[in-house]
Amino acid sequence: MINGYDQFIQSLKAKNNRDYVAKVMQEMNGTTNSNSQTSRKNKQQQQKKKNDEFQKYSLEEFMNKTTELEIFHDIHIFPIKGLNELVEWLKSFSYTITTKHVDPLERNSDLSTISSIKSGTDNKDSYLKSLQQFKYVIENVAKKIYGLAPTFGNLYDKLNSYDELKDNNGGRLVRSDVESGLRKVLLSDDCNELLDE
Repeated sequence: MINGYDQFIQSLKAKNNRDYVAKVMQEMNGTTNSNSQTSRKNKQQQQKKKNDEFQKYSLEEFMNKTTELEIFHDIHIFPIKGLNELVEWLKSFSYTITTKHVDPLERNSDLSTISSIKSGTDNKDSYLKSLQQFKYVIENVAKKIYGLAPTFGNLYDKLNSYDELKDNNGGRLVRSDVESGLRKVLLSDDCNELLDE
């Protein structure tokens, strides 16, 4: 973010305009009297002193440099007019980022239902609500998982040591796609597996 960027561009444009006017006036030098020439020269010298900081680059060179920074170095320039505008911009930007969810079409389908976080009143309730973030895990299924593995650590151990999650009777505890999602979250070594198919 650059404070005063637009004002700087305007001052470079004004300098270019003044230089152009001075050049035209020099070419028309024969039609003006010597007094007006002297006063103009004095004004031009004063302006030149004021604009010494702008002498390094012309407007075109400055725009080329900033475009080069944006394209080749991936630096994005956000012009702001003051600190108040900066604060408002940051508040708006932060709100947008925190409320934006990943596009459901680009999500891993097994984890596509995870969105807003549900919180519980105690450890057990928080664990059950966390499990319910997974696709097809309703309250009853979460309670079944809790009966077998009352913490994420226990669930990790069960998934790591057994081929399938089984109940006390030896039957399947949850659907295969639910178990697949749990395995991806708890056992995956590849962080991209949670995002990509």
